Amino acid sequence: RSVFGAAGSRFAARQSMANRGRVRLSETVYQACISHALTTEREEVLGLLLGHAEGPSLVDIFASLTLRRMDKRPDRCEISPEQLVEATQAAEHLSELLGRTTRV
Repeated sequence: RSVFGAAGSRFAARQSMANRGRVRLSETVYQACISHALTTEREEVLGLLLGHAEGPSLVDIFASLTLRRMDKRPDRCEISPEQLVEATQAAEHLSELLGRTTRV
């Protein structure tokens, strides 16, 4: 508990978040995310990002997977277990190709 009360706690939380690092998103992944969002603008969108942690302060996102919606209601998104397994397999394949650990 901070001696400065709630304001001190908020400051400590901001400092903690600032020290966590950065996420680098490739231009291709960014464009894929924007395109996906714009083509389904009236519905929630669903996808997974694949990348690699480069030390404790940088995550490099270099691939994305657009997923199929399990629930057809426009305000709901669910991932099937099969899609999650496929994403994990894609990450393992990329790990072998690139020679570095790829995570979902």
